[in-house]
Order: sequence, then C-alpha cells, then structure tokens
Amino acid sequence: MRLSLERPCTTLVFLAILCTIFFSNILFSGFEKIVAGHDIVVHHYYARVFARESLLKGLLPKWNPYEYAGMPFAADPGNCVFYPLNKLFLVMPVAKAIGLNMVFHVLLAGAGMLLLARSLGMQRTGGLIAAVTFMFSGYFIDRISVGQETLVMCSAYVPWIFFCYEKGRDNGLIWSLLGGVLVGLQILTGAFHLVLCTAIFVFVYCIARTLQGSSGTRLKALLDGMCCLLVMGGVGVALSAVQTIPSIELILNGVRAQAPSEFVSAFSFPPKNFIHFLLPHLNVGAARSTVEYACYVGVLPLALALSGLASLKEPQERAMAAVAIVALAVMLGACTPLFSVLLRIAPGLNLFRIHVTAVVGILMVSAVLAGFAWERIFYAPAAESRKMRGRMACITGAFFIVIAVAAVLYWSGKLMLTVDSPAPSAPFGFFVAKRASISSLWHPMAFLPIAAVCVTFVASLLLRSTCDTGMKYMLIGLTIADLYVMSTGRIRMMDVDYLTRDDKLIQSVKSDPADEPFRVWFPQDIFFGSRAKLFGLFDVNGHNALGIRVFEEYLTALTGIRPVRKPPDYEMDERIFMEESFFVNNILNVKYFSIQRGSDDLAFYRADSFFPRAFYVSDYILGSPEEFLASGIDPEAMVMLHEQPPVAPEPPGVHSLDAARVAITAYRNDEIELSVVAPSDGFVVLSEVYYPGWQAEVDGAPTPVLRGDFLLRVVPMTQGVHRVKLFFAPRSLFVGIVISSLTLISVALALLYLRLSLKRRPPAAAHEFSHYFEDDATNAQR
Repeated sequence: MRLSLERPCTTLVFLAILCTIFFSNILFSGFEKIVAGHDIVVHHYYARVFARESLLKGLLPKWNPYEYAGMPFAADPGNCVFYPLNKLFLVMPVAKAIGLNMVFHVLLAGAGMLLLARSLGMQRTGGLIAAVTFMFSGYFIDRISVGQETLVMCSAYVPWIFFCYEKGRDNGLIWSLLGGVLVGLQILTGAFHLVLCTAIFVFVYCIARTLQGSSGTRLKALLDGMCCLLVMGGVGVALSAVQTIPSIELILNGVRAQAPSEFVSAFSFPPKNFIHFLLPHLNVGAARSTVEYACYVGVLPLALALSGLASLKEPQERAMAAVAIVALAVMLGACTPLFSVLLRIAPGLNLFRIHVTAVVGILMVSAVLAGFAWERIFYAPAAESRKMRGRMACITGAFFIVIAVAAVLYWSGKLMLTVDSPAPSAPFGFFVAKRASISSLWHPMAFLPIAAVCVTFVASLLLRSTCDTGMKYMLIGLTIADLYVMSTGRIRMMDVDYLTRDDKLIQSVKSDPADEPFRVWFPQDIFFGSRAKLFGLFDVNGHNALGIRVFEEYLTALTGIRPVRKPPDYEMDERIFMEESFFVNNILNVKYFSIQRGSDDLAFYRADSFFPRAFYVSDYILGSPEEFLASGIDPEAMVMLHEQPPVAPEPPGVHSLDAARVAITAYRNDEIELSVVAPSDGFVVLSEVYYPGWQAEVDGAPTPVLRGDFLLRVVPMTQGVHRVKLFFAPRSLFVGIVISSLTLISVALALLYLRLSLKRRPPAAAHEFSHYFEDDATNAQR
C-alpha cells in the first residue's frame, strides 16, 4: 500500500518520528542525564523525587516539611500529585521520566491539533501543517528548554478541548463528556492560569461561532454551545476537585490572595517583542528575547497565517480570529488598557501572573489559519489558489526585507542574540544572556541567511502557475527544517549527579548529633530551589510560587523587610538573617544558616539560641497576631493564642516548668508523635507553621490545634503524661476525593451507556468518529 502523509496513521507516525528527531538528546541520553532547565533544577526534580518516595510507600504526599518551614504539597498544583499521565517516575528514574513526559505531551499537542484541524474541515496535509506549526513552535521548545513541565503538559490539551467543543456542539453529550474529562486532566496539570485562559478562549469561540449563524438558528446554536461548555466545564471541575479544592484553600491562605498589582502584571508581553514571531532570539532595542516571550512559529506558517487572516471566509476562521484578539489582550497584560477590563470581568485572573502564557492561544490560532491558507493554495479552485499564492508571495517578500534589515543591524552591532544557557559560575540552572558560538545553526550568521534563502525560495515556488504534489511536500519539508533550525541547541542536558551531590557543608549539618529536628537556611547557591528535600533537611528557604501568608507576614513584621522573598526565584531575602530581631525570637527553630560574602565566599553560622521544635508552656494570653511581637512576652513561658481555647487551663500554681518534658518520638512528613509530661494544665507549642487541616489527638482523643505566637501550632494539654499525635488531614482534600471519585464513576457509566446506545443506532450514526481515521481520498469519494 502506498504510504502518504494524507493517511491519518501515517501522519501520526510521522509526527512521532519528528519528535524523535527534534528531541533526540532527551530520548537517547542516559538515565544519568536530565534537562538542564531552570524550573527542573530548582523545583520539579525534587518535587517528583519527594512524590515518588511517598507514593511507592503507599502514602499520599500531603505535607512538605522541608521548604519554607513547611507547606502543603498535594495542594500545590505545580506538584501535579493527582495528574495520572506524568507518573513515569514511578517506574523509571525521575530525571529520565521528566524529559519523556514533556516529549510525550508535545506529541499529544500535535495529535490534538491534527484532530482539531480535521474537525474544522481541513484536508490531511493542512492538518499536518497546523500540527507541526503548533507542536514545534518556539513556545514548546523554549518551555522545555527551561523545564516548565506543567506549562508543557497544560498547553498540550488546548487543541483537544477545542476539538471536543467543536464536536460536542453538534453531536451531543458524548463529546461534551469526553471534553469534560480532558478539561479535568488539564486542570490536574497544575497550570491554573493557562486553564483559565483556555476557558476564556473557548467561551469567546462559542460566542463568535454562534453570532455567525443565521438568525433563525442562532438561538439554538447558542443554547447547544453553552450546554456543551457547561457540561465540559462542570465535569472537568468536578473531576479535578481533588486538586482544585485543596489548591483554592492554599491560595486563600497564601500570598496570592493579596497579590499586589505589580505581581499580577508581571511578564506582560512587550509590544516590541512581536518581532520574535519572525526573528527568534534576537534583541532589538527594548525587545528582549526570553523564554517567557517565546512565540516563533516558522517563516512559512507565519506567512500562511497572515494570508489566512486576510481572507477569513469560513465561520470557524472568523471565530478563531476572535480568540486571537482576546488572547492578544490577555498576553499584552499591563501593556494595554484592556487588561484592567479583563481583570474585572474574568474572575480569578488577578490571582496569577505571567499572562504572557496566553500566547499559546495566538499560536493555536496561527496554526489553524495556516492550515486553512494551505488548503486554499493546494485544494481551492485555480483562481482562488492563485490569489492566495500571490498574497503569500507579497508577505514573504516583506519578510525578506525585514530579515535583510535585521542582518545589517546585526553585523553593524546594533542587534544581538540572546542565548539562555547555564553560566559557568552557576551550572545548576541560573541563566544569563551571552553570545552563542558560531557553530549554532540559529546564530544570526547562520539563521539570517538561511531565513532569507527560505523566503526567497518560498516566494519563487508560490509564483509558479501550478501547485503540484512535489511543491506541497517541498514546502512541508521547508517548514520542518525551519523549525528544526530554530530548536537546534536550545534544549541542553546535564548530569543529575550535580543535583544529588552531598557536599561537605551538607554532610557537616547532617552529622549534627541532635536527637530532635532543627531547621537550616542556606542561599540557593547551596540548596538551590527545593534541594533540601533530597537530604531530609528542614529549610526555611525554598523555591515555590505559592507560600503560606502567615509565614511571610511573620518575617515581614519581625524584620521589616518587604518582600521577604526575592522575585523571580522566590528565595528568602538573606537580610532577614542579618537582623538581630530574628534570633531574639528564633521560634522557627533555625540552628544553622549561611550568608553569601562576596562572589565566592560563604559565611557559615550556628545560632547561639533557638527554640526547640516542640516545647511546653503553662500560661497563655489572648491577642491578635500583630500584638505578639509588640507584647514582649517570653514564648518559652507563655503563649499568645489568637483564638479562645475550648477549655481554659487551670492556673499553674507552684508547679515548676522544669518538670515538663516534651519529646518527639516520631516525625514523618505529615505526622508528628510526641511524648509529653505536663506538670500542670498548659499547652504544647510546636515550631511548625499553622495551617488549616492539622489535627491532633491526645491519648487517642481528638483535640483542636490552635494558632499561637503569630504562626505556630498549639495543642491544649491537661496535667499528666500523654501521647500526642498531630497529623495533616485537611477536610478540603477529603471533600475533593469524594467529589472526584463520584464524578469519575458517573462519567464512566454515562459514557458506557451512551456507547451502548450508539451501537443500537443505525449504522450511519454509529460511525460518527470513523472519518477521522480515513484518508482524504476516501472522504472525497463520499
């Protein structure tokens, strides 16, 4: 049988082969190699290792005590604990699993775009152009290069959700339910801001499609579309409740709930960076090339998309153009006055930053419009094809002029290349801009001439009188070569041993003979990101976009430093540990800390005094958190509670606190066991950050966990000898598990019922999906 890229199975295999070529360094490197991406090096690798250790023991990783003095782990959406498709790390080394997971989701994105293009009415090669444009765009390549795993996973579902909506609006409940499952999976990837953007895009698409119908059918189309959206959104939210409910609780108790305006507007897309749609990695004036602004789709796809934008004939094209307008308003962020309007009408948008990720909507629309323009060149009547080719030739000619000007500016020194790569002084993931070696294919000395030759070749082909099969495949090959040149050298690998090395400083801390746990603080030069998890050391530093609000409010009130975490790496400001007030009230149990002295030297300290992880007090007063620091009370003798205890303890009388004993008998991630000798009624105070969901049992009897001394956990105690157990069992997680489980069962039963009902229908109705797996020739014969 003749192989053809117009056959669906062959097309999918072809996309898989392209993934193998584009990501060969990830796929064929050894298990000891890992993508040298910033986000992997400072967070994702350690989070996956932490989750792997817990899950292989049959435990759910609910709490992380090793970062920022403790914070929820499963509730943090970036950890993707409940996302099922990234669990390769359970059966292979984490370093290899992360890379394979990102490559798989790029292929998933391509398959979704292929199906979306087909559902919109494109021929097979038009779908291929759309898929290649989307999956190998600069957005995916650069996100992988810096290890933004959650964004890669989340973005892969965007075309799938549009595809299910496009089918569900016409073909009923089964596609809406499948779309809801995909929405749920997208939410579980953890990139909530991109999920919200996707919801906005689909809603706009729904309205735009409806408005283009005839007046007699417009109302019905609107009702069908809205019902489809409600089913997809409702099923998706309910299916992902196990993640969304705990995550909302974390956001409401975190720093995001009171995010300042400068946080919300961070990483808005600068208008001058539109040049990077054509010339990636080039800096012109204020147009800085960084991975956050990656938007390259290739010279030919960009020309096709612009040509398609100039001739929006089909309703779905015009609806996609409306999506592009909204995506543009979101990604420009604070650079446009429309952003303030969006913040008011789109609930939840003010909880996130980096709205530039909405560029994925622009890239999806560009891919779709490029596919439609391709259709008109090769499948439309001769007159329309010539008109489209003429328009394409004009656009590519304009591209040639821009590229020529860029070449002149580069060689005159007024334009430079930005390369995000590890600096020699910071091999563990801090990136700097520097000139690339001339051997890199995407260096201007190679990229600009290649681009100029490409657009000249494209223009000459398009001006021919006929469009034959050879020309079609030549242009496909040119598109792939263009995107491959852009991606060459962007993704780099490093030895995972560098992340797991156990240096002398860490060994000295681990050899501390203390029986009870203590905390440390080291700058990211030592414990970069969340590395403390690997060694079981309790750090007050870390790398996480989320944080518990009371923790940061305490450090700000104590030291007067604002913000206490330095953007963009979320590292604690080392000036905190230069403040005498921190160690006068060292209730966070910090025993060792280190401060950078100069470029190479580190000063290593041991605190003269620090509170134990758990201690006993016999007296209390009531007050607000703000009053604690101003009160001047001795935390070892009295605790300031911020809520009334259920039973007021008896006065301590003549009993001495020297007779009190508190010993930690077991310390696990989300469970602490204590042995307490209380000479009188009082309280056990734990140097652990208070957070809803922590519960306590005293001798097996439930006891409330109170908040005291601004941010600590406090357990009321009666006189006597007790066994105390604290455990993290948030009600939000329990409710989420119940809702997700019931939804999963209900959706499975509904799909089974609909499938059985479909089998009982006439044969013509039973093959609703079959035409997606047939070639174009078969469909043409129909």
